[in-house]
Amino acid sequence: MNDINLLKDFYRPRKTIRITLFIFVAAAVAALFSYFGIVVPLREKHELALMASNFSQMNGEYEAIEKEYTELSKRMEELKEKASGINPLIAGRQWSEVFTLLEQAIPQGAALRSLSYDGDAVVLEGIATDDVEIARFIVNLKKTGLFSTVSLKRIDGDEGGQLFLMNCKFNPLDHK
Repeated sequence: MNDINLLKDFYRPRKTIRITLFIFVAAAVAALFSYFGIVVPLREKHELALMASNFSQMNGEYEAIEKEYTELSKRMEELKEKASGINPLIAGRQWSEVFTLLEQAIPQGAALRSLSYDGDAVVLEGIATDDVEIARFIVNLKKTGLFSTVSLKRIDGDEGGQLFLMNCKFNPLDHK
């Protein structure tokens, strides 16, 4: 029998090193291609997806804040309109002036127990020695020029003193 050497050209050390080197380089190139061609783009895609999610969340927050700002701006405009329509007493008349004129108008036999502001009027509650002192107080209040109408709402009492309640409507400032 004849021996046939089928591996005649296969086992050459140089050729084996070249083939091994080629396989190693091909594997390295494939690994680099896989990393830079697949892994890095997937990581960037994931980061972009997170950024898009954060952006949409921030955009939603911005829209909510913008809506709240719009509502507050409307509310502020409403309040400005209401403030411009408030009685001139608050806008331009000084309470010190009102108190001074009330002090000058009150007669010796009368005293105030309470004073409250009600829109365009002042409600006065007090006590007087008799009906004459209450009438004198009403006349004095009309003489101050501070009020357009002074109306007596109630008188209660007996010989010891008279409790009274009156409503005094302010004159507009432009007529003063």
